[in-house]
Parts: sequence; structure tokens; C-alpha cells
Amino acid sequence: MNSRGIAAILWLGMASTAQAEVLTVPLVQGTHFGRDVALAPRIRSSSDLRAPGLIQARKAMVQKRRLSLGTLRSLADAGDGLAAHQLAERLAAKDRSDLAADTAHYYSIAAAKGRSYAVRGMVTAIDQIDQKAVHPRRLAELKKVLFAYVKAGHPLAVKAALAYHLSAYPFGDLSHEMRTLALASNTSGAGGIALQLASITLQNSAADAAALAEAQTLLGIAQQSPSFSQRVTATNLLPLVQARLDQFPPQQQEAN
Repeated sequence: MNSRGIAAILWLGMASTAQAEVLTVPLVQGTHFGRDVALAPRIRSSSDLRAPGLIQARKAMVQKRRLSLGTLRSLADAGDGLAAHQLAERLAAKDRSDLAADTAHYYSIAAAKGRSYAVRGMVTAIDQIDQKAVHPRRLAELKKVLFAYVKAGHPLAVKAALAYHLSAYPFGDLSHEMRTLALASNTSGAGGIALQLASITLQNSAADAAALAEAQTLLGIAQQSPSFSQRVTATNLLPLVQARLDQFPPQQQEAN
């Protein structure tokens, strides 16, 4: 048996819900993400901008001249992903919690423009956000960008989304979104998400037959994952689900 699969089963047998951690099962295959996700057209040259001042500012930026924060912000607000990333990096360097929402916002603009390397900074900034101080519309935009990368299977996005799901913070209840992604087996991140959701159900000693039947379905999806470790872990966990289901009367099992 794969050692990582053994670890997951042992963990499920011993841990309480309060001890639950996101990375109890292998979520993704490796950490490399080789493609970008574009939610909006990408500005590729100064000619894509209209305002003369922005055109000159972008030319200066491409020439690696240091722009003021205000100029970078104007470029970023105009949809320039490169400027958004540079601005986010400079805001992050200030290491101020009151700037976390702005930092996450500009990283998300860069990510939405197809710059996947901005996801790491975006997640780090989201982790520092005070939900009460952020406009719901901005949270919704951050969530939209994050889940676009989750759907594409970006390792950091998947791990972050699962953490936010477990804590219900800062995006609130993500049960619907996570189940939808897990059950969409054509989604790149489905295997890891399905595996984690199934493990959460197994941790719940009060899970009913319907929840366990869904966990069974989720593990079936994880068995189709391109990740060998996910497939092995799902195969190892299925007997645990069946054993739990067998404790219910046949009519309750058949109803699901």
C-alpha cells in the first residue's frame, strides 16, 4: 500500500474534527502549474491602451523604470496585468494588514489577466484579509478569480479553497461551490477536491447514509484522477465508507 494512502487512513481513524487539517490527503500531483487562466483580455502592448499618459507609463514600465504607486494603480485599474502584479508586490512588501484587501485585489487582476504566478501572492493576501473591512463586491471578485484557478487545477488555489471551505472564511459557506467542482469530473482539480470532501465526511461520526453515499461517489471520482497517490488513497478509503454504510438498514442504503 502506498505510504501516503496509509497515512491518510491512519489519520482518519485517529483524528477528531477539531484536529482536521486541509492537507490530510494528497490533493494535487506536484506543485507545478504550467498554464495560465485568462478571465479577461490581456494587455500585451502600450497600443492596447488609449490614454496617452498610460501609454507612456506602460512604455516606461516595460523599460523597467520605477513608476509611482499612483501611476501603477492607474495602469492596473485600466486592466494592465503586469502593472497590477508590480503594484501588488510593492503593497505586499509594506507588510501592512490594512493593505491586504488592496494587495489581494491587484494580485487577482494580474491572475485574471492570465498571470498564474500571481495566485501565490493573491492567496497570501486573502489569508490576511479582515472580512469586515472588505466590500462584498471585492470579495466576490476575489472568489471568482480563485475558483477559476481551482477549476483549472492550480495546486495553491485548490489548497486555499479547501482551507476557506473548512473555515467558512473569508468567503462564507462554500459547500455548493466545492461539491459542484468535485462532482464535475472533467475539472482538473476534481480529484483532490473530491478526496478531501470525502475525508471530511468520514471524519464525521454522525454522517448519515446519504452523506456516506455521496462520499462513495466522490471517492469514485478521485479514482479517476491523473494523480497516482489520489487514486490509491481513494481506493483505500472506499472500504471504510462501505463499512460505515453497512451499519445502516438496507432500505436506507437503497434510498441513496
